[in-house]
Amino acid sequence: MWMGRGVTGVDEVSVVRGGEAVPAAPTAAFSCLGRHLGRSWATRSLAVGGVATVLDILTLLACVKLAGLPTPVGAGLGPQVLRYGAATGSAMLVHAVLVGWLADRVGVLVVLAKLAADVAVFTVGQLRLLRYVVFPRSAPRPRPRPPGFSGGRKET
Repeated sequence: MWMGRGVTGVDEVSVVRGGEAVPAAPTAAFSCLGRHLGRSWATRSLAVGGVATVLDILTLLACVKLAGLPTPVGAGLGPQVLRYGAATGSAMLVHAVLVGWLADRVGVLVVLAKLAADVAVFTVGQLRLLRYVVFPRSAPRPRPRPPGFSGGRKET
């Protein structure tokens, strides 16, 4: 399949048949475009963002209209807020314990103990916690196998 600018300046899709390019049927072009968009990370990202926006707006409306909460409180509450709050609160607790242990038990200067705990907990630990606990990747979907695919084994 070949894509290029035509005489009209509009993208054209052609199929090579018998050594010459023949304009492809519009359905073939849309089918190719649909397959490409379906595999694109950008399309999936926009779709997930759209669903998250709808959930966020529904949460806002439920908090403000049904629960009677102030608008700023309703706007701050969202689908991830509980996991984020728990993760950040846990990190703050670990940070406080680590600073206390380094300064009081090990004898490190308190400023250095705080800086070391900042790096250990918030630079390394918090990023990992947010990535793998608060916002985990979804499980990879198995790829469909083509008809007649035997996985590299010869059928007997």
